[in-house]
Amino acid sequence: MAAPAAARVAHLSDRREGRGIAAALSSFAATVVAIGGVALEAVEMAFHTVAAVDHANLVAGRPTPVLTTHLWMAVAIYPLFGVAVI
Repeated sequence: MAAPAAARVAHLSDRREGRGIAAALSSFAATVVAIGGVALEAVEMAFHTVAAVDHANLVAGRPTPVLTTHLWMAVAIYPLFGVAVI
């Protein structure tokens, strides 16, 4: 069953369309950048989720280390994520 599926997409190969190795490497590099951006965003979103633990501190005017970490990471990572994925 795998052979017919492979035959259906064989015409989509960069090499068969004359784009060669450069296009394949370019696609690979773009994929690696996108994966890196998504990984950074996943770490930031973990802090985003956990930032709720600082709610009482925020209301009381005390330091909010988790919320502050989330906000700093968001400022740095959101633009990188956007560039990596778009």
